[in-house]
Amino acid sequence: MDEVQLECGVYGEATVFPVKIARCAKTRREGNSWLIGGEDVIALLRGMVEVGYYPEMLPWWHLEDYLGTNFQPGRKEVHVLVDVTHCAVEIKPVPVGRLVQLQDVWDYSLIHKMTALPKSTELKAILLSVLPFQLLLSGVNAKTAGNMFKHDGEILQCYELSTIIESCLLECTSMAFDGLKSTQASCQTCYDALFSIPRHICAAYGIYLAFSKNQVDRTGTSVSGVRPNLILHHHELVLLRGEDEADIDTSRNVLTQKMRKWNSMFYGELPYILGFATSGMRLQIFTIDRRLHTNKIADFNCIIAQKEAAIKAFYNLSFFLVAMIRLSKRTRPSELKPQSPQVTDKRTIELMDDCIRRTIQREQCRDEADFQRIIAVYSTLQRLRNNVCGRTHLQTVRKLILPDQDSSSLIVQLEPLGFFRLPENAEEVYVWLEDMLTALANWHSCYYCHGDICWRNIVYVPTSDRAYWVLIDMDKSHRCPWQGVKAPIHWAHQWHGDTLKFEHDLYQLGQLMESFSFPLTERLRSVQKVLLSAVATQERSATAMVKLLHGGT
Repeated sequence: MDEVQLECGVYGEATVFPVKIARCAKTRREGNSWLIGGEDVIALLRGMVEVGYYPEMLPWWHLEDYLGTNFQPGRKEVHVLVDVTHCAVEIKPVPVGRLVQLQDVWDYSLIHKMTALPKSTELKAILLSVLPFQLLLSGVNAKTAGNMFKHDGEILQCYELSTIIESCLLECTSMAFDGLKSTQASCQTCYDALFSIPRHICAAYGIYLAFSKNQVDRTGTSVSGVRPNLILHHHELVLLRGEDEADIDTSRNVLTQKMRKWNSMFYGELPYILGFATSGMRLQIFTIDRRLHTNKIADFNCIIAQKEAAIKAFYNLSFFLVAMIRLSKRTRPSELKPQSPQVTDKRTIELMDDCIRRTIQREQCRDEADFQRIIAVYSTLQRLRNNVCGRTHLQTVRKLILPDQDSSSLIVQLEPLGFFRLPENAEEVYVWLEDMLTALANWHSCYYCHGDICWRNIVYVPTSDRAYWVLIDMDKSHRCPWQGVKAPIHWAHQWHGDTLKFEHDLYQLGQLMESFSFPLTERLRSVQKVLLSAVATQERSATAMVKLLHGGT
């Protein structure tokens, strides 16, 4: 035998190369170094070396067990021993990090503490910033994900966060093996893994995010549908909307087409929400402002090749979503889930992008007279829109579908859309009170009492110029004593059993003024006093109260 060829590998890499040892004792090797130790090496040698010629030396055997007790090397003969025992592996010291829980990572971020949302042009730098510490990951992942962390940051040991990030890396790696054969399901699994980052991190902070996926309107590009493929919301405050189509531009366009209109019931006072457009492995994140204009924040051509950047974006997204929740100024969760019909024993209500759709069945009313009363209420509200210039501060009937021989349902589409928000200071109380008195003056002019003036029936509508309040839910409205017909108050009301009249609405409005924790001006207090005495004195109308608020008598 003139030479021996050993199949060698570089530990930790996928490089395999031969090393030939000739009788002349000259060697050829790579990198001027020999490979030592490790289970990977054992498996490599077992698979590449013909055992019949080069037997494996077990660590518990001695040389004489292989060569015999009387073995003597021949003249100028070289014997090569390959030691693959574990003791030969170079053990590097493992850094010891500070042991923390998942909720502790909130102490390392300032994103959720911002006092105002940044401009969309500034958001890219925030979302793609490195994690502000170093996180201990498993050996292979530690090398792969090195650029995700601050190089001189504190070393942390957080088993929950490590598991979440390593799961994302694993999903991206698994999808890489599929290559061009990646299916929609495999891509969705990877996106679900990315969304698990903010879901778990926010849950550790006590903020629980909800994900609603549309399984109804998936017809072609679903432009004709109204429900987005994905809604991320917290207590029905929509923070992010997503679409997935065959082309990334189509995904982005369909998303804004479905929005139709900015809905403050969905978004509160946010200046923008986030959009999430995907097409296979390609992902775009962008903002959508109140005019439905989009501004791209991040564009990932392939989430597999850019998995570290994607993980950074979704990690920082956790804290930014909480900032959005806080800065939306919604003080009470909505009772309606976005794009999901709410069915009760009396109504079916669905909150759409540009309206509220109410469906009232004949059999859901107390009797036929009650059903006809509700039809008259919304028919009157529809006529009022055409007869009054300016804002009525009542909900507007955009579309009214009356029951006929084919259907016993009354379908009403109402706008504008707002959300619950109390006035925050005395100046806003003036605006709120004027808006409510204007609403009552318009409704009373139609000889209707509202009958249920409470905070859940008052919504705040932010606009680009002047925000305003609107009185909603007219279902308990009755004609004020009209042509001898009296409407006794048979629902939960401070004046239960009395005959409903205009002054009851004014009294309830005055009671709501007790809700404010800040001091009111003398004028506001005097107006409240008159409102609370309205039932007893019956001296003031809503129109007269508007004049009194403005300083009249």
